[in-house]
Amino acid sequence: MRTTIALAALAASTFCLEAESAEVYTYYCKGRVVGVRMENVDAMTGTIAVDGRVFSGAHLISDTSNWADGCGYNFQARDNDGTTVELCTLTHGYAVLTIAEKGKKPLQVKCSM
Repeated sequence: MRTTIALAALAASTFCLEAESAEVYTYYCKGRVVGVRMENVDAMTGTIAVDGRVFSGAHLISDTSNWADGCGYNFQARDNDGTTVELCTLTHGYAVLTIAEKGKKPLQVKCSM
């Protein structure tokens, strides 16, 4: 429980809300805290942070999921070392997070708001 609270505080502190139009969504993914900050809501672009690690250039991509209902929105972003995160948002506050680090098998976990 303490870890979850600490991770939530870390994710919240990752984003400073300078722009009034920015929207922040928080997901909890099996011990990971994921914050999605939409800096341009109209263009659906922004930043994704996973446990405080910031992935910039978040943007919508086509739905490549194997989920029956598909993704409501499917975001992808990269960090400085080329690691990619993908967040497939599903209905009712659920999502799937995929982290693809170079040379490693992609990690996929289920999330909820």
